[in-house]
Amino acid sequence: MLRLLIIAATVAGKRIEIIRRDVGGPLPDVAKRHAQELVVRDKVDILAGFLLTPNALAAADVSAEAKKFMVVMNAATSIIITRSPYMVRTSVTLPQVMETFGTWAVKNGIKQSYTMVTDYGPGHDAEAAFQRAFKEAGGSIVGSVRFPVANPDFSAFVQRAKDLAPESIYVFIPGGAQPAALGKAFAERGIDKKRTRILGSGETTAEAALKSMGEAALDIITAWHYDYKLDNPRNRDRCRSIPRRATWCRRSTSAACRRSATNTSTCRSTGSRT
Repeated sequence: MLRLLIIAATVAGKRIEIIRRDVGGPLPDVAKRHAQELVVRDKVDILAGFLLTPNALAAADVSAEAKKFMVVMNAATSIIITRSPYMVRTSVTLPQVMETFGTWAVKNGIKQSYTMVTDYGPGHDAEAAFQRAFKEAGGSIVGSVRFPVANPDFSAFVQRAKDLAPESIYVFIPGGAQPAALGKAFAERGIDKKRTRILGSGETTAEAALKSMGEAALDIITAWHYDYKLDNPRNRDRCRSIPRRATWCRRSTSAACRRSATNTSTCRSTGSRT
């Protein structure tokens, strides 16, 4: 999609038309209906996008039945591409990042962790990968909890973790409104992030989440495969090459991230612009 913005929207002399559909959240029935309509009514050649796992899995059935090429650009649960022989993923799988993060945490002095994840495929993937690598590196998991996909009040879950006083709390939640709600629960329950480190995946401190959390985002440590604020020559060149109508490389934010070699980040207060 980005490449089509950068170059003319033609390939081998043929014009490429982009037809967009918005699912509106983790709604697999809607995703499947859109995929069916795109194939049957609009006669598309490729299905692409898929931010969330449930939607990607639902559309995979359409891809397999219609023999249509499908490109998953975000959804990161490891099993997704096994559901259609015509599918490829261009993003990442959660175990790739979370296993590395679990090892990194122990090597950086964190020996205990309590895990809190959303109770669906990506959460299970993230939990298993982080716990496995954390324990293999010499750390111990002192407890865990899974919460419903739609759960705006995290207070009871955070209190349960606080009562155990772990050295760290590892979190996986989907993007959207939930990171802000969880950040608020940490603040309200008096979690001292200097004593109990908060660890999470990139969704936890994504751009929209940071804007919603404000000061509650400070000192949360996250790991992800890419961040557009990465400060190196290659990424700066990439951002400069993107057309002005693709503004995500140029937005300001209320928090910035200090990078390590493993692409982990710690949010701190800043007035910088990227």
